[in-house]
This record gives sequence, C-alpha cells and structure tokens, in this order.
Amino acid sequence: QQPQPALLGTPAMRLRGGSGSRSDIEKEKVCVIGSGNWGCAIARVMALNTATLGRFDPTVRMWVYEEEVEGRNLTDIINTDHENPKYLPGITLPPNIVAISDLAAAVADATVLV
Repeated sequence: QQPQPALLGTPAMRLRGGSGSRSDIEKEKVCVIGSGNWGCAIARVMALNTATLGRFDPTVRMWVYEEEVEGRNLTDIINTDHENPKYLPGITLPPNIVAISDLAAAVADATVLV
C-alpha cells in the first residue's frame, strides 16, 4: 500500500509495526513540484528546515522542467552549482535539494508535496 501525501503542516508519520519508538517512525519525504522562482524559493526553505528537523528525510526532491541554460541542462546546474541561474539567479540553494526532471521519480514515495 502506497503512503498518501500529507497536507502541509499535518503529520503523516507512520509506524513500521514496531514499538512506536523514534527508530520505528518513517521520516517525511518532501518533494517540491516546480523549479521557477517560487519553486526554488520554497524548496530552499524546506531544505534548510528538513536538514535540521529529525522527523524529515533531509533530501528535498524538486521536479524541474528540463531545459538548457547556457548549453547545460538545468537539472545539472542545480545539482552541481546549487543555483537556478534562469529563475532565481544569485541565490545559493542548499546541497540537499536534488533536481529531478522525471515527475514520477521526483514524487515517488513523497509524503509531503509542495
């Protein structure tokens, strides 16, 4: 059975059938759909928070419509340079944001969709 995405701000942690201890709780997995200026800005906020909050997987996946910017794929630029020079130039994105151009792969197993 696939987990259902959580509404933002509501807990969707599920017990894995254990004692209910912290180690038995699955971490929330965040995916941001879109990588324009708003998508990158919210992904940055989410990534900074997930990196410090133990109930979240620190990786924030971000779906990116693949396009070329100055001869390079936008996903490659975001994943290596940690910046979106087309839609949010000059703003450093945290390294725990992973740009993915395949929508199904980006949202796979996500419990929080933004």
